[in-house]
Amino acid sequence: MRVSFSVNNHCRFMVIIPLLIMLIMPVGSVMAQSMLGYEIIKPQPSMFSYINPTTIGLTKYSAQSGVNDTTAGMVILLPSYYLPLSYNFSAGQFVNIYVWSNQSISIYLMNNEQYSAFSSGQSYTYIYEAGGSIIERSFYISGGGTYYIVIDNNNQGPAFVLYEITESPSPEGPNFPMGIADYGLALLRGNLLAYEYSTDMFVGEVTIYNASTTEPSYCPSLEVKPGNTWFSTQLNVVMLIQTANGNTQYYWLQDVLEFNSQSDQFQVLDNIWNDTGSTSVINSALISGNGGITSSGSNVLYYDWGIEQPQSVSLPFTIYLVIKVGLNSNGYPWAAFGYSLNGQTTTWYDNVTIMIPSNYASITVSPPNPLLNKYVPFNDAELVVAGPGDSECTIANTLGVELGLYFKYGDYLVPIPYMWNFGMHTAESILNASSISIGPGMAFVKNGNEEPTYIMGYFALLTIYNSINGVTNTSIVTPGTPVKISEPEIIVFNNGTRYVLQGYVINGSEYLSTASLSIVINGSTSIDIEWVRQYMVNVTSPIPILVNGNATSNYSGWVNAGSTITISAPKYYVFNNETRLAFQYFYVINYEPYYTINYPYNVTFTVGSPMAFTAVYTRQYLVSIMSTAPIYVNGSAYMNYTGWVNEGSTLVLTIPRYYQLGNETRYVFNGNNTAIALTVDEPEELSINQWTRQYLINITSQYPVNINGTTTTQYTDWLDAGSIIVVRPSTVFADGLLLQEPGLTLVVNGPMTISIKWTINWALTAALYAVVLIIIVSIILLIRRSRRKAPQYEAMP
Repeated sequence: MRVSFSVNNHCRFMVIIPLLIMLIMPVGSVMAQSMLGYEIIKPQPSMFSYINPTTIGLTKYSAQSGVNDTTAGMVILLPSYYLPLSYNFSAGQFVNIYVWSNQSISIYLMNNEQYSAFSSGQSYTYIYEAGGSIIERSFYISGGGTYYIVIDNNNQGPAFVLYEITESPSPEGPNFPMGIADYGLALLRGNLLAYEYSTDMFVGEVTIYNASTTEPSYCPSLEVKPGNTWFSTQLNVVMLIQTANGNTQYYWLQDVLEFNSQSDQFQVLDNIWNDTGSTSVINSALISGNGGITSSGSNVLYYDWGIEQPQSVSLPFTIYLVIKVGLNSNGYPWAAFGYSLNGQTTTWYDNVTIMIPSNYASITVSPPNPLLNKYVPFNDAELVVAGPGDSECTIANTLGVELGLYFKYGDYLVPIPYMWNFGMHTAESILNASSISIGPGMAFVKNGNEEPTYIMGYFALLTIYNSINGVTNTSIVTPGTPVKISEPEIIVFNNGTRYVLQGYVINGSEYLSTASLSIVINGSTSIDIEWVRQYMVNVTSPIPILVNGNATSNYSGWVNAGSTITISAPKYYVFNNETRLAFQYFYVINYEPYYTINYPYNVTFTVGSPMAFTAVYTRQYLVSIMSTAPIYVNGSAYMNYTGWVNEGSTLVLTIPRYYQLGNETRYVFNGNNTAIALTVDEPEELSINQWTRQYLINITSQYPVNINGTTTTQYTDWLDAGSIIVVRPSTVFADGLLLQEPGLTLVVNGPMTISIKWTINWALTAALYAVVLIIIVSIILLIRRSRRKAPQYEAMP
């Protein structure tokens, strides 16, 4: 009995990675061999249709099969995805885990509580943990109950995972059927490839060189016949039918060699299972052949027929198992089962007709697809060594079996192009057996450590990456395919960008610096076309500046992207005629989209786009202004101004009318204009010399005096240096005295404070008084004289 189920994939976040496939199809060649009347040719990529592996359902669900205590499956885990598998384990048992992946992954054994924390993103613990790309571990279960086995992809890329979980009383390794299988999946240079193809015939070539097998006392399938020395080699394929009413049906076809490793006897048998639904049910009224229907309870499970008379042979023993399908004249699908002992003629021992009107019938190989409602979600082709039947296992004590698996393409037989060394589409298994590739479509099964894995891809994956546009072209080619790549040495774009071919890097290490490459592809190969992106950089300047240390006034060159360019501009460039250029800033074009840099005048840029630097300088003239007294130039005071002034700018000169020197001295400006606007368009030398020195003159007098024509007792004034002060002599009568100052004449050569000194003129005072006395005396005498001469009159009575 077979059990198949799917488990939801739980994700933390989702990433889709498409795979671009481009085919290169060289002419096929015939291999130096024929089989059953067919020439064998090498496989060609054009024989297959390729599929994006992220669309086949394995990124959402696992494709599983299993029997009783054994579960095996395949899944594609996107980055940060994990697959939880729930089991009810019994106490005192071992859980055996085998995992193979193209990426390093982690597995955890958890109880309910631990898994709940893990799945909800909380901090979590676990019972057991292991990591790697191949994991084979056995864990002891001390307490029965529900457990979770979690397969976690914590990588940056998707991981293809093969797993097998078994429960057993003692530690067990993997127990798959071993040999050759084509699952419609392949790995080329670590990339997962999905493809499909159809045919009407498969051939399995089997050569037994030696064999000693024994069924053990225990199998994880729980089906065992201890001591049985029979084993089987099974050719297992899937027939796809398109019925007349538009339905799709799948039938699992088995052509089985059973071999007794003790007596060297063989027999063949065939089985047909209905893989269309979730359970295998066959209507006995709709199937006809040499065999019969096997039932279990009320279910009709599968069709079975075999040649029950064992035949004895000598080793080495070669047999060809053949399955062929088609439609008969009534439109009914048929499947023919045969074998050949000589490789030339085929004994068709059973021809089964499924009496369902159909339009199409073929053997199909396509990737596992858990989205299909199938009994087992595999449409594969297998040629595997396993237990004899009835879900049994066997142990390989000694074993040497050579296998070859071929499909019919036109009038030729073609070895399958990609091989896995284990089967999943059968219930039987073998222990202590390994399978290795010995050529296209061929493997050798021997006793030894069992390591289910991908063992061979006939085709090569050619990956060509062109850094000029970031495009990767992936092609599938046959070994020996010549590839020639020619590229121009330089590609120039209109936007100031170009690419310079550096050469080719093969498989990440071998470097060829040539414009064209011619190689023969003998295995998966990656070719990187290496370019250096360069940008046009222009630097212009009215004077020589340094560009990466070289003096130039006009630089134009291609510069590698990401490199640096250093530009050093002198701050000033002086000519001989009192003229210079002064650096202002760099003007940069095509830098987001332009950019001005005011400082510094030495700059270093990482070149990330085409760029044009222009050093902007301003012409300046030397302006000298001489002045006896300070003046204001653009609001700042200068005694003597000397400065470089931008051409065309204006200097505003403000001249104070007076400038105090202190100590009662000043300058007075005698010019007419005290505000001058000077537009600078050439060197200028300007002298402002219309200044006169003045001194403060203070003259005080107790009595009014005449100073330079003005009568005053207090004279204060600023007088020019060298001018004359005239104080006229004066006499005043005060307090009964005649006071006199003699007057003075002074030349102004400094500040002066003068107090007029008055003196008593005794002579004049005496003379004055003498005159007054004389006048008084004279008046008295006149009065007396007048009285003497006056008539005298008597009063009248």
